[in-house]
Amino acid sequence: LRREKETHVFETVHRRADGSVYPVDVHLQLVEHGGGRVFLAVINDITERKRAEETLKKLSSAVEQTADNVFICNRDGIIEYVNPAFEQQTGYTQAEAIGQTPRLLKSDQHAPRFFEKLWDIILAGGVFRATFINRKKSGQLYYEEKTITPLRDDHGNITHFVSTGKDVTEHMRAKAALEKSE
Repeated sequence: LRREKETHVFETVHRRADGSVYPVDVHLQLVEHGGGRVFLAVINDITERKRAEETLKKLSSAVEQTADNVFICNRDGIIEYVNPAFEQQTGYTQAEAIGQTPRLLKSDQHAPRFFEKLWDIILAGGVFRATFINRKKSGQLYYEEKTITPLRDDHGNITHFVSTGKDVTEHMRAKAALEKSE
């Protein structure tokens, strides 16, 4: 530290009397005191913050690496996030999907009432599950088992919706072929 009021912040570990260590952040500042300059240090135990960061990292990694496609929309239905499986399954890149609505995938194979029911359920706080017929960027139709779940803030207000989906096209084709052969 070269100047007063300049604060240096860093993380390190401290050792307890029993020998165990725990993470801390240190805020170090040079201040005038009693006609001289002294260091003032504020040390905070950041164990809980580190645990929360690890949990978030694990959850983020799970969503990024899952084979199911995931996208998150705000309350107005605008896509704010898509995972790599969404890109792979639909053919739309993250840049193409973010800012759009899920209508991007609309195949016109569902009656308007299907989507009215979907919105009625999720806006009321319920979970919507159905098999969708969606359209990829290439124009190809595919079947998708989808679950749409409201996300709530600390006050219980719905802020976003998370959609998870699994391509079940091959399963649906096999089922149709079996029914046809019977």
